[in-house]
Amino acid sequence: MEKKHVFQRFDLHLRIQHIGMFTSFIVLTITGLPIKFEQNVVSQWIVSIFGGFDNLFAVHLFAGAVMLVDFVYHLLYLVIYPIVTKRLSLAIFQRARTFSM
Repeated sequence: MEKKHVFQRFDLHLRIQHIGMFTSFIVLTITGLPIKFEQNVVSQWIVSIFGGFDNLFAVHLFAGAVMLVDFVYHLLYLVIYPIVTKRLSLAIFQRARTFSM
């Protein structure tokens, strides 16, 4: 019987970063559109779900803070992780053959 190789694509840190990013993006979208288009019937319905404009705006600001913290955490992780593990991947950088015709 052949042995199967299992590769872990994302570690726990990257999973947390992606969950934080897409969750905050969805919340920012749901709360941001009613802020921009306040006269729309759907926007008024969403505002009423949140219990008023002030609550909607507070949730929007909190989701923005979550996205900002997640972004900073991601940048720090990209710098610190290769230093700590001594595994630097240059795969993110473009090569000359990428631009050749």
